[in-house]
Amino acid sequence: MMNKPIAITLIALMFGVTKANAQEANASSYSLQQAIDYAYKNSPNYLNAQNDVLMAKYKRKEVMEWRYHKLLVV
Repeated sequence: MMNKPIAITLIALMFGVTKANAQEANASSYSLQQAIDYAYKNSPNYLNAQNDVLMAKYKRKEVMEWRYHKLLVV
């Protein structure tokens, strides 16, 4: 019968090797530019800025339509 510490060590090593292999199988290699682009596109600051731009465009359109409507009514 094995010593308890040796058995625990062997079990831990088996799980460690399995986990390491799983990480290597799922690993994707990105170039530096791809990593930077991914970071920009998924950055909360970038996403908020995109939303701000869209909101500004819709607001401008809304104001222009209101002014156009006001000119027609008068």
